[in-house]
Amino acid sequence: MANLNQVYHDRARESSVELRKLTVSLSTGAIAVFFLVLTKEVKPPLTLFQQQLLFFTVCSFGFSIFGGILSWWADGSRFYFMALINDKSDLMTSSDIKCAKRWSFIRRISDIIVIFSFSSGIFISFIFLFDRIKQ
Repeated sequence: MANLNQVYHDRARESSVELRKLTVSLSTGAIAVFFLVLTKEVKPPLTLFQQQLLFFTVCSFGFSIFGGILSWWADGSRFYFMALINDKSDLMTSSDIKCAKRWSFIRRISDIIVIFSFSSGIFISFIFLFDRIKQ
């Protein structure tokens, strides 16, 4: 039974890493597309509302990239401290446990940042597209 639990933990970790990779890649691509849109002359010109929507979209995707990188960093740091605790199980200090818990908390928060900012970036992009089409 314990072996099956480990398989499920490994699969959960693998899927969360893949989700972060995909989200960061898509966010980076979206920023690149909007960068191309903003550096060329667009006809008809963008309204102020559309410019603001693009600004918030780029910011949302930027936060998504930031959250993904922070999440990877926190994941690595958390597992480092968990391995440290496991190596010296008799001599583990409370500071090692606190660090592991802190990095675990940071990873959870950064995952929320990734999901929320990526979702809001997509939502704002749809608003931009609908506003642009109706123009």
